[in-house]
Amino acid sequence: MDGHPASLLSDDTRHELSRNGATLSLRVAEISGEAGPGHILVFGDPELDGDCLVRIHSRCLYGEMLRSDDCDCGPELDLSLDLISEAGAGVLIYLEQEGRGLGLSAKARGYRYCQQHGVDTFTAYEELGYPADARTYDHAVDSLRALGFSKVRLLTNNPQKVAAVRDGGIAVAVEYLHIPGLSRNARNYLQAKRLRRRHMIPRLRSAVDIVSLVAMIVTVALTATGHGPASMAAAAVAAAATVMRLRDSTHALPMREILAGIPGAAPLARRRAATR
Repeated sequence: MDGHPASLLSDDTRHELSRNGATLSLRVAEISGEAGPGHILVFGDPELDGDCLVRIHSRCLYGEMLRSDDCDCGPELDLSLDLISEAGAGVLIYLEQEGRGLGLSAKARGYRYCQQHGVDTFTAYEELGYPADARTYDHAVDSLRALGFSKVRLLTNNPQKVAAVRDGGIAVAVEYLHIPGLSRNARNYLQAKRLRRRHMIPRLRSAVDIVSLVAMIVTVALTATGHGPASMAAAAVAAAATVMRLRDSTHALPMREILAGIPGAAPLARRRAATR
């Protein structure tokens, strides 16, 4: 491809970047392809066959520059850079794919349609005659492969990015990004990503939600076991462990999976399902 990073990424662009009190060396190269231009930014000196953190990020003027509360792109980029800084090395591939590859004007039309008709942005795009997501990540993967990466830790909630990197012959360990919605619109957008595009985004974010889930699981477990204090204690411990796993997970577990991890609760779940 034009602008091949293997030839362009050299020490003549290496410099120091300070961010949040930390300093890392940084090298930059341009990349290009049919999907549009972009840049690859290499922080520090990551291992090519190790656990290098990589973020493939599409430009978002609203989230990154306007700091809109209705978008998760700015917080995702901030968190990715924080994690790369903590690790001391990593890669950011910044793609000029505004508006999920359709540009800023299409994005604005989509927002207007959302607000007028009360639908999510994926539905708005489709009803306006646009694809829900027009992005491609081939040139990003080409860049990683050209630099010699054989394995990466990909910072994303997007399964399309994971599939693209794996299809490009690079082993992927996924590092999901925990991003709370800053507004109701942002939370609705995260929900739409999960439902419409299968992003690995948690349903439960607040302490109230977690406490409610603990109470529900313990109640179900105690009802199902009914074998005295020891069983009750075991059920409560299992429920707490399940909730902690859910809290630390990056996607919501189906209720049948939650109940399956609690002693005595699975039979009750099956009986309830059979009576539906």
